Amino acid sequence: MSVPGSRTLSVICPLLVAATVFVVFLPTLENDFVRFDDEKNFLTNSRWRGFTAESLGWMWSQPHLGHYHPLTWMSLALDDAIWGPEEGEAQRPNPDAFHFTNNLLHAWNAAAVCLLAVALIRRTPEKIAEIDGRCLWLGAALAAVLYGVHPQRVESVAWATERRDVLSAAFLIPAVITYLRYCDRTSRRWLWYAATLALTLLSLLSKAWGITFPAILLILDVWPLRRIGFGRDFRWNDWQRSVVEKIPFGVASLVFAAFAADAQEVEGAWISFDNYPLTERLANASLALCWYVLKTLVPTGLHAAVMQPTGASFLQWPYWACGGAVASMGVLAVWLRKRRPAVSVTALATLVLLSPVLGLSQSGFQLAADRYTYLAIIPFVVIAAGCLAWLLQRSVPTRVVASVGAVAIGAAYITLTLNQIPIWENEITLWSRAVAVEPKNTFANFALGVEYSKRRQLDDAVEYLRVALESAKAGNFEQFEQLSADEIREITAYQSKRAAEARLAASLKSIEENPNDPEPVLDLVALVRRQNISVLEHVENAVRRMPENGQMRTALGVEQVRVGKFEEALATFKKAEQLGGTGEDFYLFRGEALTSLGRFDAAIATFRQALELDPKSTTALTQLGRVLYAAKRSRDALPFLTRAVELDPSDAPARFILALVLIDTGQLRAAVNQLQKTIETAGNSDIGRRAAAKLQELSLRMR
Repeated sequence: MSVPGSRTLSVICPLLVAATVFVVFLPTLENDFVRFDDEKNFLTNSRWRGFTAESLGWMWSQPHLGHYHPLTWMSLALDDAIWGPEEGEAQRPNPDAFHFTNNLLHAWNAAAVCLLAVALIRRTPEKIAEIDGRCLWLGAALAAVLYGVHPQRVESVAWATERRDVLSAAFLIPAVITYLRYCDRTSRRWLWYAATLALTLLSLLSKAWGITFPAILLILDVWPLRRIGFGRDFRWNDWQRSVVEKIPFGVASLVFAAFAADAQEVEGAWISFDNYPLTERLANASLALCWYVLKTLVPTGLHAAVMQPTGASFLQWPYWACGGAVASMGVLAVWLRKRRPAVSVTALATLVLLSPVLGLSQSGFQLAADRYTYLAIIPFVVIAAGCLAWLLQRSVPTRVVASVGAVAIGAAYITLTLNQIPIWENEITLWSRAVAVEPKNTFANFALGVEYSKRRQLDDAVEYLRVALESAKAGNFEQFEQLSADEIREITAYQSKRAAEARLAASLKSIEENPNDPEPVLDLVALVRRQNISVLEHVENAVRRMPENGQMRTALGVEQVRVGKFEEALATFKKAEQLGGTGEDFYLFRGEALTSLGRFDAAIATFRQALELDPKSTTALTQLGRVLYAAKRSRDALPFLTRAVELDPSDAPARFILALVLIDTGQLRAAVNQLQKTIETAGNSDIGRRAAAKLQELSLRMR
């Protein structure tokens, strides 16, 4: 069977590329939104929906989650208007709409890569430009399919939030093609220039990663276009003309770079050089570059949480190896600049495209991400297209080997991609994949724990959050250490509350069944002591039924203290004492009532009686220290509070009062230490926040 002519292939090949890629990514329609930005972008944020003046004003004037991309918002609003809400969900956007359009745009981009490869190869001055047109189109089509079905494309296509990737590329790739036409010096070349500038602006309005585009155009001017040169080929007029042409692009890039920086700053995502030094950034950048090369060649073990290590140094493995590899690749590229300029230009263009996301201007936790390869890999795709085209016009055995090899690689990529797409089905599948690949991954374990918590699978949640907490401590990820600890604390409190509610119901049932038995009532009082629940009415009823029971009188006094009836409580405790109802609770709550009424001497004597019953009672020690501090006797309070903290290092209230006593006695450095430990122990609780405020106040005082 004869191969169609190159003119026919120029139509068939891009269409086949687009169709193939579109079909491969159709399973994305089975996916839902993920809580990884999708929720904050589309589900809890409705300002993007519709084309009202208010919505359009928000799209074009406000950054959101660290990004400014009004055209992306408009495309999403158009999807929402056309498709309508999800079936059965009146207010929820339809995820199928977003996934379908992402897929459509990606198919377009793959076809555009095919056209771009042909356009660039035809303009190379070397013999590769003499490749037969049919082989060129077939080679470009095969390379574009490999680009389109590569597993690293999944993140940009299957993640609804990354509409900005595929949409911005849908303008930027054609912008390169129109620039090449402008450089052909045709009669209407300035129309091509205007088209290039317009497409660039549309791309920047979709996502700001096109800010490196002026540099890419200059690289193309050097090779393959050879409009400017170095050394013997250097001509000032050529450089002047080329640079002047790029000024509008440069201005646009600077403006959108400023927008992007401002959006990151508003979101608080940018990490300062004080917290992340340049040497660490360079070490991690070299690691990221090696990661991109490795995962492009062997795209296995891909996941959405490739975390940036802390404390990176070129003196440590693998940084010295990655730094050496990157330096070697750089030296090789320079050495090949005249012998194989295509290789040098490809390496430089890839580095330029990756430069905004290598961490030199870091925002977020990520070291690398699949989505960052969406544009950066295209220079290598063009090289692959040229190599395939060259092989396809060699001898028959060479053609067969090249064709079979390309198809085999494509089949492997498709298989990996079809396995990767369901990973983005929901939050559980997304983060479970990351944990399966990297069991100690801090962010993935944290995100999975939070997701299980939201689904009230609390045992699973705590399991993953504990892993996140330990790995955060080991990796010095302070933010995730604190967040994990807070989540565990909230879940534990929730579980305790639910367990207490169950025990409360059982106690009330027991009281109803045994109205003259004091034990269920006493159990009930003990149960609700740390809960914001009053059982005063139940205890009052029990006292009426058992008026001569001293323990019941004490229980009544406890409940009166808990609801702030201090004078009544003191009268109740007096009666309880007459009936022999004294015990630890009697002295602790009688002391609390006396303290609340400002009767400090009597309260101090009462707490001392509690300590006589139990010298290791941290509650009695803390309360005694607290009332001594309130009575302006901080030096007397110090040993009791110190002992309380020694007995229970996790007692945040005791530590906080100890810190206040230390401040009062002039021991400021020791107070700072206790406040810091209080914050570590209490987290974001009321005591933790009070300790943080006091620490800030003390730090200013000590300057």
